[in-house]
Amino acid sequence: MNKVIIFFLFFNNFLFFSYGDSRKDIISLNLDYYSLKVDKDKELEKNELLKKEKEKQKQDITQKNIQKRKEIVNEFLKNVSKDIKTTINIRSTYDDNIYLTKENKESAFINTLDMSLKYNPDFIFRKGHTSLSFDINGGPDTNITKKRTFIKGKGNIESILNYKRDKYTTALGFNLKKDYTSSTELKTGAIIPSSLVDYWKRSYLYLFSVDWNRIPMDISYKHSDYVYEKNYKSSNYTDDLISLTNYYKIFPKTKLLSSFDYEVSNSPKKKDARIITYTFWGGIKGKISPKIDGLIKGGYKFENSKSKADINTQTILVNLDYKMATRLFHTIEIERNLETSVYEDEIWTKTNRFRLYSSYLPAFSKKLRFGSDLSFTNYKYSSNRKDNLYEIGLRSSYLFKKDLTISGGYDFTYKDSSIEDNSYKDNKITVEITKRF
Repeated sequence: MNKVIIFFLFFNNFLFFSYGDSRKDIISLNLDYYSLKVDKDKELEKNELLKKEKEKQKQDITQKNIQKRKEIVNEFLKNVSKDIKTTINIRSTYDDNIYLTKENKESAFINTLDMSLKYNPDFIFRKGHTSLSFDINGGPDTNITKKRTFIKGKGNIESILNYKRDKYTTALGFNLKKDYTSSTELKTGAIIPSSLVDYWKRSYLYLFSVDWNRIPMDISYKHSDYVYEKNYKSSNYTDDLISLTNYYKIFPKTKLLSSFDYEVSNSPKKKDARIITYTFWGGIKGKISPKIDGLIKGGYKFENSKSKADINTQTILVNLDYKMATRLFHTIEIERNLETSVYEDEIWTKTNRFRLYSSYLPAFSKKLRFGSDLSFTNYKYSSNRKDNLYEIGLRSSYLFKKDLTISGGYDFTYKDSSIEDNSYKDNKITVEITKRF
């Protein structure tokens, strides 16, 4: 019996101690599990907080970007309202010879509604100063004659994008013009019946310039083409001009210049009408004297055409603004050049032109302005035809308000041609109202 009791006690102690060790292991495992679970929960909670913080930062950045864009748009719209200028012209003209003929003259009242929009912003792009000039204008001309009433359209789009960074400047230009002229200015001799001929002019320009302190340099390319309506396609022509100009600054606002022009013009509908010219120039540009500002240059043009080889001529180009007195201003233009002719039976023309524009501001009124223009042009054509063109114009304008002007003018034109039927006289009287917005 005692042996049974002793065995039972021994077995009981063995079970107790074995169970105790297992229990410790179980408790230890449970503690490790809960410790890991707590750490994992904390890590998940931390990640969740980081995620929320990142989302908040992202939302803040998005809100800042949205706000910044709004500010940019508002600033742009604010500047646009300053940079855009709109003008409306209402003009009425009496022309006593709308077809520019010597005989069978026909007069007309020409009523014009001309609208203009100009946009000239300046901004910084990639550390460079950028400017844009955009101008669009035009409108219908309603011609009222004794025989009929008809409408002819005019318009012009001109844009120049200019980018300047440090000493380098690049410019791109585009011009599209819609206009009309008399058929007597395109064909030789009497034209019955005479008409007004529509045409388009397109021009593209690229300019690159470098300002090396006292010796700046320009290189440019310009393409132009004139396209006339169906029955006058023989007057169509194209012109490509490459120009290289070097300057030397003798004063801060005055430069000497030397340049070379390579020009190719062609009239596809005329025989042997492709002309290549080489022109060498020299001159001065800028502030020429305290009262005179502008350009004076002269040179020599070497020309080769299939119709008549080596047609060489001296060239002159003068464009000066002369402030003669406090209230009296003049613009002087002088030109001598050899150009492509638009007459269907002519290839080229040698042109000598003089123009004088004057403007006077009377002392008794700051709102009143008077102006005049005088012009004389001599043309000598490839067929030995000669024309002399005389033009006189008188102008006056009055500024009623800051944005409203009324003006009037008279123009007289007289053409004396060795082709008798191409001579004519023309008188025009114009009244115009201009409203700016």
